[in-house]
Amino acid sequence: RDDTGFTKVSQEMGRRDSTFVIATLAGMEKVKSASHYYNARFFMLKAFQVFRFYSRNQGFLVKKYCEQALDQAYRTGDEYLISSICQRYGELMYASQEIELIATYYLKSEEINQQLGKKVESCAGMWLQLGEVLFHTREYEKSIYYLGNGLQNWHDTSGKSDYYRIRFCNALGQDYQQMGQLDSALMNYKKSMQIAGKVKDSVWMGINSGFMGQVYFL
Repeated sequence: RDDTGFTKVSQEMGRRDSTFVIATLAGMEKVKSASHYYNARFFMLKAFQVFRFYSRNQGFLVKKYCEQALDQAYRTGDEYLISSICQRYGELMYASQEIELIATYYLKSEEINQQLGKKVESCAGMWLQLGEVLFHTREYEKSIYYLGNGLQNWHDTSGKSDYYRIRFCNALGQDYQQMGQLDSALMNYKKSMQIAGKVKDSVWMGINSGFMGQVYFL
């Protein structure tokens, strides 16, 4: 159930070049472990590194390793591991802009998380991306549900935290705008603009200004 080891290895590899990563993965593959837990995390680690170095021309390999990781996870029968692998699969598909697959695996992870009663704050980042994807598939009410819950439970205080709050509020504004609820749309754009102003993010200030202008003209 604990992904701490996977996270540490993945972060360490993220700081290394391709020569080191390839050699490390080759050494790990030689282990030939019978553990489905080990294999699930190994294939997912491999998927992340292939995406990192070869995403432009090896997208099929990323999906292949994700599928192998998911197969190994299901063989454990461990819902915590299955949820984790689904979430990471969705994360990679988000980076690849594979809309259908993002929704499929994020929603599967969320379904399992609800059954397990998993702490919502650990899912907030996923909910932001899921909400954005559901907006693009025109499922605005579902998008609002995940974005609203994600924003409410986003307790991150790191340097990047305000950037995510800007995105949460802007995405909520777009959902409400598409649904014709212009007061709610404007309220969320203003919140996003306020945070962007606080961190002096001129790009997001411009984006929010554009959306607010659309609302005023509707």
